[in-house]
Amino acid sequence: MSEEDSILDNIEIHKNFAIISINPKLYPLSVIYSAAYWLLDRVHVIIDGDPETEILVEIRPKDKKVDLKEIGYEFNDELINYSVYTVQATRNKRLREMIVEKALMGNIGQQPSQTQQYINPQSEKCDCPTPQGKQESSTWKPREQTLQDEELQKLRERIIPTNNSDLFKGVGDIDEDGITNVQNYRHKKDEFLND
Repeated sequence: MSEEDSILDNIEIHKNFAIISINPKLYPLSVIYSAAYWLLDRVHVIIDGDPETEILVEIRPKDKKVDLKEIGYEFNDELINYSVYTVQATRNKRLREMIVEKALMGNIGQQPSQTQQYINPQSEKCDCPTPQGKQESSTWKPREQTLQDEELQKLRERIIPTNNSDLFKGVGDIDEDGITNVQNYRHKKDEFLND
């Protein structure tokens, strides 16, 4: 071992290939696959080992000019890169879902659905066309049709706004005081639709 090699160095250099040993307790398989995929344009990658104790990644250059030690260090950098990406994606998952839901609800809110067009709220009658083209009226009575738990939860989410502090609970390095002071625009839906 030369002076420039580290005790923690996980790269073994051979004549035509290098072996990188990875602790699977630090990096999940999905992160290892992502980092390996990133190298495929320059090297051939073989992944082996025991997913419980140690994973071995063998890299063989496609071009003789490739520096195996440098590729090994790049692989280690990508392990960290994809690990951070995975953590951030997990933290932001609910926020992304809410943004997509708001975008979809905004599109739906601009045009009434077909059932909304036929409901006359003053008489509580639904004048809906039948497949044969005839109009049928029926009196609707509240509580005749029960909502499922999932539908009730969706209604509650629409009525009760999500506080910004609840949204980011458990996420480190977030200024929770600053987030809770941000205005909640959930109840100003009509203003945004008219803009």
